[in-house]
Amino acid sequence: MNLLKRIRNRLFGYPSRRDFAILKGKKLSLLHDSGFFSNCSVLLMNLAKAPQHPIFIDAKSSFTHFTDSGRPFEWNQYFSPPPKNVTVNPSAWRRSRLARLLPHHSLYGLLDYRVAREIRDTYFQLSDGVLDRVRELETHHLPAPVGEVLVICLRGTDKSTEVKPSSLNSYRGEQDGF
Repeated sequence: MNLLKRIRNRLFGYPSRRDFAILKGKKLSLLHDSGFFSNCSVLLMNLAKAPQHPIFIDAKSSFTHFTDSGRPFEWNQYFSPPPKNVTVNPSAWRRSRLARLLPHHSLYGLLDYRVAREIRDTYFQLSDGVLDRVRELETHHLPAPVGEVLVICLRGTDKSTEVKPSSLNSYRGEQDGF
């Protein structure tokens, strides 16, 4: 791939002929199985392309890095089902850049944030079970009050294929600065 094309793809998103997801009727089956952000980027693009809403998301073949071995990822266990009546304008989603180019690792300032926000608000709301677990952790399992807790996110799964991971000691050194 020539340099100019690589730069364009990096800035604006990646055109692809691969089927990362298949839409049949009102069911979107995610086939892409990589890191969480990558999977969600593919979902975002395919939800934007879909001609009708709401859609049932089938992620059983995806998110395998985030499940107990042998158990499929159940989307509605972690995210609320979309409302029966989508009140925003999904037909505008198909005309957005999100529906044409995979927004994975592109220049995010060029995304259509109105469309991305509408899709997020429709399909990416945490389930009651997840919210209950968060409240339980906050109430019973933190070593200090929420306002005094520092959370450090260690990147994993597919991130090591893109960059060399930092050592755990470097994270410990950074936390001492807080």
